[in-house]
Amino acid sequence: MIQVPLFRTILLPLRSKNLAGNSIRTMSLLANRLSAELYISEFRNKDVVQQLLAAIENFEADLVVIASSQFFGLQTQELIHQSPVPVLLLPDQREWAWDSVLVPMSGEIKQNSALEVAVSMANQLNIPVDVIHVAPSSVEAAQQCASCVVESYTDHPHHEYPGRIEEFLAEAAPFTSTRERAKIREVRLIAGDPAHEILVHSRMRDSSLIILEWHGSIKKGRAATLRHLLRQPLFPVLLIRPATQQYQMKVTLIAA
Repeated sequence: MIQVPLFRTILLPLRSKNLAGNSIRTMSLLANRLSAELYISEFRNKDVVQQLLAAIENFEADLVVIASSQFFGLQTQELIHQSPVPVLLLPDQREWAWDSVLVPMSGEIKQNSALEVAVSMANQLNIPVDVIHVAPSSVEAAQQCASCVVESYTDHPHHEYPGRIEEFLAEAAPFTSTRERAKIREVRLIAGDPAHEILVHSRMRDSSLIILEWHGSIKKGRAATLRHLLRQPLFPVLLIRPATQQYQMKVTLIAA
């Protein structure tokens, strides 16, 4: 069994049901496919964060959804910071079919909780997972990533590549099995700007969900990728905090 959060209770807070048709239909579909309970709760305009925290506790929610038509700007950031459970940022200008997942892996190279959650959800929903590992393209940015261990792909025989990728995935998601990781249909190792590459590959694969590991801060100088995605909410983004125990690993980089 995969030891990752199983979303059994989903909370969808709303400030106005008049604008929430897409959100309700989209989350009803996801809850049904995950065999989860969906709770829809209307919030007053005052003390929104405290209302959210109380609702999470009252409903025993393990996933909270922040729809773009309901919350925005600093209020969204505060809700993200304060939530004790994973947060799904949902652009609700349209409905989403939940038919593929993209997991970006950039910066620190270690156990990745987002990948474990993605594999778990992919097996529940019977959908594919695409993985991209984006390494900084500039020397200065690469030097700032002290825990990144990047090697040239050309330093290793081509026939070793599939095995090294499987090793990479196994170390990133140590609580998943080879059979469960079979839902991963593609792994791309590239150099470039993480936020740009995430959006490019999301469009290319028509991803319906991005699952992103983050470390609890979106202040200046931290989580630049997340801040960029908040400014351009084009795809649903599920934010997962990292697991307590981490595992260091090594990855091969394909030269851009």
